[in-house]
Amino acid sequence: MDCVTPTEAWDFYLENKGVRLTGRRTDESRWQLHVDPYVGEIPFPEMRAMDVLSWRRKLENKGLSPQTVKHCMGLLRRVVRFASKWDYYTGPVPHFELPTVHNTRTRILSPGEGRVLLDELSRRSLLWHDICLFALNTGLRANEIFSLRKLDISADLEFVYIIDQRPGMSKTVSRALPLNTSAQGVAQRYMGEGKGQTLFQYASGRPITSVSSSFERAVKACRFNTGVKDRLQRVVFHTLRHTFASRLVQNGVSLQIICDLLGHKSLKTTMRYAKLDVSQTQGAVRLLDHI
Repeated sequence: MDCVTPTEAWDFYLENKGVRLTGRRTDESRWQLHVDPYVGEIPFPEMRAMDVLSWRRKLENKGLSPQTVKHCMGLLRRVVRFASKWDYYTGPVPHFELPTVHNTRTRILSPGEGRVLLDELSRRSLLWHDICLFALNTGLRANEIFSLRKLDISADLEFVYIIDQRPGMSKTVSRALPLNTSAQGVAQRYMGEGKGQTLFQYASGRPITSVSSSFERAVKACRFNTGVKDRLQRVVFHTLRHTFASRLVQNGVSLQIICDLLGHKSLKTTMRYAKLDVSQTQGAVRLLDHI
C-alpha cells in the first residue's frame, strides 16, 4: 500500500504490535492528543519535512516540554517504520528531526536534606518513608521498586534480584543488588506484610503504580523546590537515585561498580548520575591553599 495515512498506520500498529498495557495507554494518549489531530490524515507520500516541522512547532507552542515533543515525534516515526517493515506501507518514509533534549538532572540531596525528607515522610506515610529509604540505599528506579516481588528478595536478605520483564521475552534476572543494613531492615518489615506478591503495596492490597502525592507534599513541606524555576533542578523521586550514586562516588567507589549497581549499559550514562556534592568540589579546590 502506497497511500497510507498515519491514522491507518496507527490502527495497523495497535493491531499487530502487541504493546504492553501501560505503554499502550501512554502511546494512545499521546496519539489522540498530539499526533492524530495535526497529521493524522496526511498520506505519508504527501508528508513533507515542512509538514513535520510545522507539527513540531505547534506542539512546542502548546507548551509541551521538549521531552514530550520528542516522544510524540518518535511515536509517529515508530509507527511508520513498523508499517514499512511489514509492507503495510511501501512508500517513502518521511524525515523526522527530533528535538535535542537536555534532561540531565544535577540535583542531589545532602545528608541533612535526606534526613529532613525522611522525617517529614515519617509523619505523613510510613509506607512512603520506607520506600524512599529503600530508594536512597539501593538506587533503584521507581518502576523497579514498585514491581519488586517478595520472592525477588533473597532468603537471607542479602540481595534483591532485579527482573528484566520486557514484553515478548521470558523473565530473567538482569542484576543482583546487595542490600545494606537500612535496605535490609525495610525489606524485612514488608516481607510478611500484605496479601499480594509485591514487596510494597497499599494497605488495601492495591499495587503501587506511581509516586504518591505523599512524597510530593513532603517535598513541598521541606521547601526544596521553593523558587526553583529549572525543572531539572527540582527534587523529584528520581533525585533519590542520583543521591545514591553521588554518595558512592563521594566515598571512593569506582564508576564501574556504580554502573553495575545502577544497571547501566555504559559508563557514559553513569557519569550523568555521579554528581558530587558542592562540599566535595569546594574541598578539592581548597587543596590548592596548601600547595
